[in-house]
Amino acid sequence: MQKHYKKFSWNFLKLQIWNAVLFFGCIACLSTMATADTLPKGKCTDPKPKTDLRHCRFEGVDLRNKDLHGADLRGINLYKTQLQGADLTNALFSGKTITYAYLDGAKGLPEVGLYILKNQYAVTSMGNADFMISLLQPEYVAKTSMNIAGLDNIFLANKVASTQSTIALLSFPRYGDFIDAIIVARFENNNLDLPVCYRSVQPLDNRHYYPNISYMAVTLLSNGGFGIGVKISGSDGDELGISAWDKLVILELSATCKLTLLYEEYQSRVSDKPGKNQDDEWESGSKLDFRFMNSETVEIKTTNWSKVSSKKIKKNISNKEIKLNLHH
Repeated sequence: MQKHYKKFSWNFLKLQIWNAVLFFGCIACLSTMATADTLPKGKCTDPKPKTDLRHCRFEGVDLRNKDLHGADLRGINLYKTQLQGADLTNALFSGKTITYAYLDGAKGLPEVGLYILKNQYAVTSMGNADFMISLLQPEYVAKTSMNIAGLDNIFLANKVASTQSTIALLSFPRYGDFIDAIIVARFENNNLDLPVCYRSVQPLDNRHYYPNISYMAVTLLSNGGFGIGVKISGSDGDELGISAWDKLVILELSATCKLTLLYEEYQSRVSDKPGKNQDDEWESGSKLDFRFMNSETVEIKTTNWSKVSSKKIKKNISNKEIKLNLHH
């Protein structure tokens, strides 16, 4: 299938720089947070804090001064959503969606986050999944045709608790229907002018289009490295005969910047109501979630659907613990 890449509007993106900087600062503080499956399903017409709002449509909706602390807004379109003055403390977002919301005066965005992603980087592919990242001077940003990392193509950034490290995930290429690679970059001591190291991973094949990295968790490992868990989701697997899919990837980034795949798992599901994406409409299949239990163990949560009859769907949840094979 031919890949069609989206056009880049620098003029519009410039208007969102301040919003994007604030957003990723918020994300950076989410170094340890349980997945939102423990949250009750929220009401879209009257969203409340600490609720799961992933089923809602908020494009252009007026949510000014709303208390949305701890709410899950991952994976939904927030284009021109009015979040001015809203309390977004510990809320969960997807990197590519929040950059187009209005966030002036939003609460709960800590000052440390103002440092996150304040620069932009030229990313050059060197072949064999190798990349070069260099700081791009502001006066050249609008003029270059190079692949630029920063703003809405950095999926998530995470300040690692009890360390001076920040882990960020960057996409390559910058825009498009298929992601060639995810670049894992590590920054140190709040110096975000340039990562101290970066490595890449290719978690998907070219049958998966428009993937969304909906959640990342980072933990300090017992060997001094970093455990990085990433959940990637999509709802566009027509060539695979599915309605939606999840993939979990658990990585180890060593202190010397060696990137190792420790664990991966893939699940998919189909719907008897095409075009919908709500849990009660899945006909069969599974979805995945995870959390770090400690520095060497990950818990994988699998939610399974099966069709019992034309009107009844059975859903069950199972959990398993994965012991990570760390490189000491």
